[in-house]
Amino acid sequence: MNTYELDIRKWILNITQPQEKLGGLAICPFAATAKFHIEKRDLSDVTPYDGAHVAIFVVEDTLSISELVLKCETLNGKYLDYIFLDDHKDENSFINGVQTNNGKYNLVIVQEKTELLKARKILHKTEYYTYWSEEFYNRIVKG
Repeated sequence: MNTYELDIRKWILNITQPQEKLGGLAICPFAATAKFHIEKRDLSDVTPYDGAHVAIFVVEDTLSISELVLKCETLNGKYLDYIFLDDHKDENSFINGVQTNNGKYNLVIVQEKTELLKARKILHKTEYYTYWSEEFYNRIVKG
């Protein structure tokens, strides 16, 4: 396993751990059972990936937050059956004081839309989203 894959798998373990500041919930409650595909790709080559619940693409370090966000917005408009989420290494992303981003790599996270929406529906029945700021919720969930 190469360094970036090892680092990302450590981050995945972190986001699956229950957090006291989130009422005992994990940052990403469903990640613990998901099958991941992790690889490096140029941002221009990011597309949906079949064969895993979640594809995580490590993209160029030189990208700005706005470039990464814009690319994910473009991909979301192009591939309607998938959701592309950005995770920029330098973005301060927190849920109730708990850091959510990996802090080391620029990532594009790709999931099938129907599966992600099912998970979100389940989470809406809990207190999970009450810990999110309105801005973060609007960007990630409503975005």
